[in-house]
Amino acid sequence: MEEGRRFLTPIGDPARALARFHAAGLPIGIATNDAEENGRIQAELLGVGGMLRAVYGYDSGYGAKPKPGMVEAFARLTGLPTSTIALVGDTKHDLDTARAAGAIAILVRCGPGPIDAFAGEADLVVDGIDDLADLLLATV
Repeated sequence: MEEGRRFLTPIGDPARALARFHAAGLPIGIATNDAEENGRIQAELLGVGGMLRAVYGYDSGYGAKPKPGMVEAFARLTGLPTSTIALVGDTKHDLDTARAAGAIAILVRCGPGPIDAFAGEADLVVDGIDDLADLLLATV
């Protein structure tokens, strides 16, 4: 966790993008294969903690990705059907988690690894979280 805090580097402006989603009334959560505590710490460091409805890690009791448990828990928390929840991520595990839960799979290209081999399986591919906010909130 210490290394994660020390080397935490935002890609784009996640606080700005999430603030836009939050202002639009969209419930926001984090599903990570990291520990829940570390996810919460990193969210606070990035300035997004107060906008989150939930933070789920591999140790939160819902299983790890690519199992659907974190998305299903978020659906129960928000009262939304999983089919209306978008899992936004940058790995094959994220895509597989969305698919397993029956959620919308959105892949971002700005992560640490290439997504080209499986990007065609996603419902939407964007270059970064800022682009996603621009696209989804263009009509709001």
